[in-house]
Formats: sequence, C-alpha cells, structure tokens
Amino acid sequence: MNQLLICRLLVYFVVVVGLFESAQAQDTTANSNAEVSKLPTIVELVQQMNTLVSAGDLVAADMLINQAIKDMRNRVEPLIMQARLALLQRNTAKAFSSLERAVDLGFADLGKLLEDPAFTEMQIAQGIGELLERSAAVPRFSSNPTPAIRQGNTVNISTKNLVWDANAKRFIALIDLKPNDNNAPMTSPDATGADIAYLRTLSNACGLKGVLYDNRDRTHSNFSYNLFPQITHTVYDKQLQANSFDYALGNKLTYTAITFGNSSTRYSLPNGGSLPRRSMMWHNETGRAYQNYTSDHIYVYPAGRDDYPANWAYNFSSKGNSRSDKWILRDIALILAALPCDTRNRLDAENLIAPTVQMIFRHGQLHVQSRETYLSGAAHPVLFPESVNAPKRMMDIAASMRPEDIPPMVQMKIIEEGFSETAGLAGLSEKLVTTPSAIARVWRGWSGRQVLKLTASNTVDPNGRDLTFDWRILRGDPKQVKIEANGPDATITINWQNKTILSPGDNPRNIRVDIGVFANNGVYDSTPGFISIHFPTHQKRRYIRGVNGAPQLVSIDYDAVKYNRLFDPVLYWSAPWEDQFGYDAKGNLAGWVRKSATSRTLFTANGQLPNGQKPAYTIQRNSNKPPVLKVH
Repeated sequence: MNQLLICRLLVYFVVVVGLFESAQAQDTTANSNAEVSKLPTIVELVQQMNTLVSAGDLVAADMLINQAIKDMRNRVEPLIMQARLALLQRNTAKAFSSLERAVDLGFADLGKLLEDPAFTEMQIAQGIGELLERSAAVPRFSSNPTPAIRQGNTVNISTKNLVWDANAKRFIALIDLKPNDNNAPMTSPDATGADIAYLRTLSNACGLKGVLYDNRDRTHSNFSYNLFPQITHTVYDKQLQANSFDYALGNKLTYTAITFGNSSTRYSLPNGGSLPRRSMMWHNETGRAYQNYTSDHIYVYPAGRDDYPANWAYNFSSKGNSRSDKWILRDIALILAALPCDTRNRLDAENLIAPTVQMIFRHGQLHVQSRETYLSGAAHPVLFPESVNAPKRMMDIAASMRPEDIPPMVQMKIIEEGFSETAGLAGLSEKLVTTPSAIARVWRGWSGRQVLKLTASNTVDPNGRDLTFDWRILRGDPKQVKIEANGPDATITINWQNKTILSPGDNPRNIRVDIGVFANNGVYDSTPGFISIHFPTHQKRRYIRGVNGAPQLVSIDYDAVKYNRLFDPVLYWSAPWEDQFGYDAKGNLAGWVRKSATSRTLFTANGQLPNGQKPAYTIQRNSNKPPVLKVH
C-alpha cells in the first residue's frame, strides 16, 4: 500500500477524534451523533482503524467501518470515516452520500470538517452548498457537568456528571461520596466468616468510607450490598446503559473516588475472549489500563482458558469462568478496609492505591512465605487461582503499613531495543504494550536473539527513600535469558525459545517470557514492573548456532492451519508454505527458498524475486476461519 496514503489516513483519523472531542467543549447537537456519551466508542474505533491502516489492510478497514455503521446506528463518525476512505478511492459520489447521511442524522459541523485539506475536493462537489446550509441549521445546546452525590449506598451517574478528558481519551465522572456523612458500620452486623471477624479486631482499620464499587456486568456477578455497608455502588442512567458505560471493561470512565469493580463478561470470539486479553491487544486499551492503575482504580475479570500475550498488574485476572472473580473482590475490600486511615489517605493522594493493593495481595498469597518467593514467578501469574487465597495475611500487611513506608510504583523506559514497528512477512509491529509499568513485545521477526536496554530510574519513592532494584526472570527458560543489571538499569538478552517454565495457573500453550523489576525502599518490595515477550510457536521454526554465537534461523513452517496448530487470530496468521534460509560465510542472510505444495520459489536477501519484483503480503481475515497470509 502507498505509504503516503497510509500517512494521510492516519492524520485524518486523528482529525476525526479531535473534531468530536471538541464537541464536548462546544455547543453540540441535542439529538445528534456528536452526543458526548459516544466518544469512548468512537475513540476505540479510530484506534482500531489506525491499527489496520498501519498494516496496510484497507479491506479490513472498510469492513470495520461498514460494521461500525451497522452497530452504531444514528452515529455520524463512522459515516465521516467512510466518506474519507471514499475520497481516497476517488469516489466523490459515495463520499457525498456518506456526508449527507451524517447531516441527516444531525451533524452540525460540516463546515469545519470541509476546512480539512483532506476534504478539499468536496468543497466544489455538486450539492455541497445546500448540504452546508442544512448542517449549519442543526439546533445546539450547552452542557454544565455537576457531581453525582451519594444517596444511601448508591450514586446515580448520568451524562450530567461527565467531563471529557481529551488527554486521557476518556470521561471523568464527577463523584461526591460525602464520606463524613456515612455512618454505616464497616461490616454488616450479621456478616459471618473468619476474615470478617478478623477485620473487626483491627483497631486502626479505616473501613470503606469514600470507596466506590463499580459492577460492570449488570449484577451478573455483583458484590454484596450488605457485606460492607460503607461501600458506595454505582448506578447508571438509561442513556449510559444504552452506550455500555456500565458494561465490560472499566475503560470509559475515571471516577473521582477510590474505585474497585469487576465484569464477569467476555467479548465474542475469535478476536475477543476475556476482558484482560482484550485490553492487552489494543493500544488504546493498554493506555486506559495504565490510567486505571495510576488513578486508584482496581478491576477484576475472570479469565477462562484464554491465552495471554503479556503479564501486568493493571487488573486482577481470576482463574476460572463466570463469577470466579468474587473472591478477589472480597480480598480487595478487606485490604482497603484494613489500611489505617492516614496510610490510605496518603496512598490516595499519591495515586498509589492500585499498585499497593496489588503488592499486598501478591505478598499475602498462601504460598508466598519468603521474599525470594515474592521475587519469583510463583507470586506473579497472569491468572490467580482461589487456592492462593489468604485474606488474613493480606489484612496483616495492610494494617501494619505506615504512611512513611508506602512502596513506590515501578516506572520503566526502553532505552534501546531490536523489536521493530514492521517485522516479519506481514510487516506488523512487534510493540504490543509500551507503558511505564508494563512492556510487551511479540516476536514476529526472524532474529534468533533480541536485546532490550531498559531503565527504571524514573521510579521515585513517595517518601524520598533510597531505592534498590531486583530484576528477575518470572517465566521462561532461564538458559535462554540473560539479565545484566546495574541498579535501575538493565540489559536483557533473550534467545528464541519453544518452551517455557510455567507459573501456577498459566496455559502451557502460551509461550512467553516474563521479567519483573522490583523496587525496594528498605521496607517493602513493590509490585513488579513487567516485561513480556510472546513467541509465535505455531510457526515451526528451526534455529542453529550462528557464526556470532546467536541462534540463526534455518527454516520456518508457517502452515499452522494444515497441521491444526492453534494460534491467536488477533496477533498471528497462517500461510501455506515453508521458507528455508541460506547464509554467507560471515553469517549474513543470502536469501531463502519457499516451498509450497505446488511450487518452489527463490528469494534474495531483501525479499525480491529473481526478476527484481518484491511480493506484497496482506492478511486475509474471515470471522469463521483463522487469518491467512496472502502473497501478491
């Protein structure tokens, strides 16, 4: 695909987001699709479009927009995206039709849109003058958000309480819980159980005043209203429910309160699956997960049997199906309640509630009896089974924590790496997650060795204590991973591997390396920052020791479909051939031979055919079949 076309498309999609974000700050249409409650869905659509266009997959982009128009009826943004794609294809008639439908639905900013150079040719299109007049005549209204106030044990949230955060690409829900007016007991008087009884014995326990519980599966797996009466529960009005603000991932709203919640739901397959997997797959979702982590928000999601390309502490994943999240919700409530008030207030002020609760939970697991165990993969699986549950130990850690001892949050940065934005035959990015407390890469390229240089020097202790750092292999074959650490800095060398050493609860099909960096302030080890590398072992690769000692690729059999090898349809693809590679005496790639059932093709080192032509590759996606790489 023409690179200039890709750039123009990406710039345009940024313009689309900006245009509709500005609708929040301006007067907007009362009955139109610029309605602010739709913005998060539109931002997600734009991010997905960016991903497909970056890969040069315009066919999939068209399919995505067409489906969005069907799914988001009475919405103008997909129609305007459709108009832009039509202009790039020199189809002015289709572009006009899409814009006309948008105006009919109440789009009031056509004049502003036509100022974008991408729409220059539409300024002289037949009928555009009349369409501009119709757009300018759309009625408008203004909005003045106000806080939602706790009433009883609930807070009712509506669009009147929402403020759009253009930087975070999500809404802030203004919440006033009035904790000083909450006279309910910390636990229900008739609540029983050893953990509840133990909480009542903690004289300095702060309780749960000022804490918000956000159920996101419409009470399918609801946390008890009666167990902890001080907790405030979210309730959403009909308009927000209609736009799924109350459903699935906790990614559309940031609440102005300490928040924990859950959603015992899944996305449709093959591109969906569990909520944690989904949030790791899309760049906009990874950013929102980090925002939750740094905004005192903690969500719990059941994982089922999904494969995970990464590990992180941005949410909790319970091992099990629907409703398996409830025991973790209970532990979170017990930890928050057991914290002394001065400690919890300090954590809230520093936005360290989520990483500290993660640290307490992981330290307090039944089998984590030593620091060495905490610094190992045994304490940090992706999925937590209920067998690790030890709430009394967790409450002990929470109750003993002083404000001057609270642990830091690890902040990482990549200094140098070999992973690329365009790797493998399909030219896809290997950079899956790049956030300060979690980094994930997908090994798409042919190299047998990758090196990452990282620093955690941006990690700061909230009390100014000196920090020490531990870099540990949490998952993977330690013979194929080398860590050279110097305090907060580390160089990590990783060789290709076809097997891994599992942590409890992990799926053995999921071949991944996890590395954790822990910051210690002299009192506590932090929740680790995670570096994950996922391997496409559905591709049968063979490496030998190369001239420089690094693994050297000999062959790749891409045909996962033929041999029924399972793989993630979002990250990977299958192809009906095997490539065999040749090298010169210095170990430089000389070319390769492609063998399929019907042909044998030679390629030069730069991927050209003997006649000088360079094939193009596209991924053919079908909702009912695994994606297949096509060569043109």
